[in-house]
Amino acid sequence: MKSKLLLSVLIFITTFCEAQTRVDTLKKIESNGSLSLGVSYSRHGSGDLNGYLVDIGYEYQLKKRFSFYNNIAFSVHSDKDFGYDMISQPTNPFLQSGPLIFVKSGIQTSPTLFYAVSDKKCSKFKIGAGPVIRFQESSYPAGFSYNSGREFNISNYYIIKGVQPKIFTVGYKFSIDYMFAVKPNNSFSLKAFYQNDTNGDLIVGFGLAYSHRVKFF
Repeated sequence: MKSKLLLSVLIFITTFCEAQTRVDTLKKIESNGSLSLGVSYSRHGSGDLNGYLVDIGYEYQLKKRFSFYNNIAFSVHSDKDFGYDMISQPTNPFLQSGPLIFVKSGIQTSPTLFYAVSDKKCSKFKIGAGPVIRFQESSYPAGFSYNSGREFNISNYYIIKGVQPKIFTVGYKFSIDYMFAVKPNNSFSLKAFYQNDTNGDLIVGFGLAYSHRVKFF
């Protein structure tokens, strides 16, 4: 009798532990997020500088329609001096010079709260907003002038009056994300964003991202 009772207790404990383990595992699977890699074409300023932004992020599903996304992103934008083409060059081709190239590069993070306006089986449309924390370096001078050497038959040259230092800024960002070809473990997204910061660095862009579901046990 005692042996049967002991056996029954052991069976109950084993069944309960297995069931609890399965429930805990299911919870962990349901709470998993996705790692993503995105590449976007972007413009810095009021259409002044062309470039790209690459970001690696992680999105965690909070509820059915709400999710939290954070990332590390790197951007590079560049273009030439727009006024250069209006300046006369020396007649000697060996003395002709090229335009000054402006480059702005930065690294940033942008924690974003997303809300799924449309949540279907194979697609999802989300909008999001959040802060931006950005560290930026720029070769764009605070001021410059251009001297033509045509009169003295020498090369044209720039006079740089000041260089912008490396800066640390904060700002805000709005995002739109359309997920398509959604599968249990991966999906693709079309992304668009608009951001601005305390230095007045406006960046807008759109691109493509790939997300892969990650399970933590």
